[in-house]
Amino acid sequence: MEVSGYKIEPGADLSEANLEGADLGGAELASANLSRANLKGAYLSSRMLPVDLVAAHYDDNYEPDFLKTDLSGANLEDADLSGADLNDTDLRNASLIRANLSGAHLNRANLNGANLRGADLEGAHLFRANLNGANLRGADLEGAHLFRANLNEANLEGADLSGADLSGADLTNATLDYAYLEGANLRGASCLAGNFRGANLTGANLIRAHLRLADLTNATLICANLTAADLIDTDLRNASMIRANLAGANIIGDMGYANLNGANLSGANLNGADLTNARVDRADLTGADLTDALLGGASFDGTKLIGVVGYRP
Repeated sequence: MEVSGYKIEPGADLSEANLEGADLGGAELASANLSRANLKGAYLSSRMLPVDLVAAHYDDNYEPDFLKTDLSGANLEDADLSGADLNDTDLRNASLIRANLSGAHLNRANLNGANLRGADLEGAHLFRANLNGANLRGADLEGAHLFRANLNEANLEGADLSGADLSGADLTNATLDYAYLEGANLRGASCLAGNFRGANLTGANLIRAHLRLADLTNATLICANLTAADLIDTDLRNASMIRANLAGANIIGDMGYANLNGANLSGANLNGADLTNARVDRADLTGADLTDALLGGASFDGTKLIGVVGYRP
């Protein structure tokens, strides 16, 4: 098959090829080298079945395979890769701006430094994918599977991660300002020094999450589960944590003006925490440690204070 003067076949060397707008619906490109190729607006998949660059002629038992294909540095802006099998694919520094990757399989894919700004990754599978330093600003990752994915220093500002599975993921130094994480699963995730300013984490699962040095100012954590979470030196100023579960959490940080009304803080370590002007009404602080905590202006109306250490009404 020949397209735009290039021979399209398995194992082809198409590095730096200009295939902008090309129809590759019938292409077989397993193990091809498409590094730094321009595939902007190219037709890459069927709208009827989840296929990828590999083929357009297939039977019901056909399973597309992008394995070992080199797409590092490729231009895939606006490409349709919905449902594509991109497992283990090299997509380092690729441009996937506004690309449709909904339902795509990107397990263990290398997306280090890739630009996925505004991309559609709804329901995508990204188990152990490497998204280190990737740009996912404004991307749609609703219901995406990011179990143990590497998102170190990734930019997810304004991204939709509602219902996404980020359990065990590495979000160290990642930016999630104003991201939408309602109902997301971040159990055991490493969010060291992550930025969640203004993020919506309503109902999120943050059990045993590592949020040390993270910035959660103005974040919404209503009904979030932060049981046994590490919140040492976490900035929670003005955060809304109404009815959040912080049982057994380690909270040695700034919670000034935070709204903790109805929160479960039983057994929480608040030693030295700054709760200046915080609202902790109708909360449960049974067995919590408030030694050396700053409580000026804080309200505890109707709060359970049984066995609290370091608190004198």
